[in-house]
Amino acid sequence: MSDEFNFVGAAAEHFVAHDLWRRQIECSLTSQNMEFDLIAFTPQTVRIQVKANSRLLNKLSGEPAYAKRYDRYRFDCSRTRKGYENIDVFAFVALDKLQIMYVPFTGQRYYTFKAEDFDSPMLAEISWFYCMERLYGESAESD
Repeated sequence: MSDEFNFVGAAAEHFVAHDLWRRQIECSLTSQNMEFDLIAFTPQTVRIQVKANSRLLNKLSGEPAYAKRYDRYRFDCSRTRKGYENIDVFAFVALDKLQIMYVPFTGQRYYTFKAEDFDSPMLAEISWFYCMERLYGESAESD
């Protein structure tokens, strides 16, 4: 793995940890040999896998969009360490927009989102509560 890849991943993991901490949700980064990147301590334990993307892809070709069209983000979850069985939530981070979208684990290998999906200032908070409701049937707020 390249150093740039490691730095991007570490930056995204710390960014997600900061987002949760800012909303008073306790969390901890895990060691590199774990199946997931963070553990959040709500009334339930939530295992989070962080995926980062710092560039948009061209809609037609699927190649990095360095020209005029910046259409979508694609997150590759096929390389998740040791499988999916112990992941509750993916945290998709658009580093160029400093935005996080939390998505409950569904077993998909690739996730593609339009660029404008990451434009909402409340995206992280709304998607987190959606995940908690989907996983546990309730909002997982810390006291």
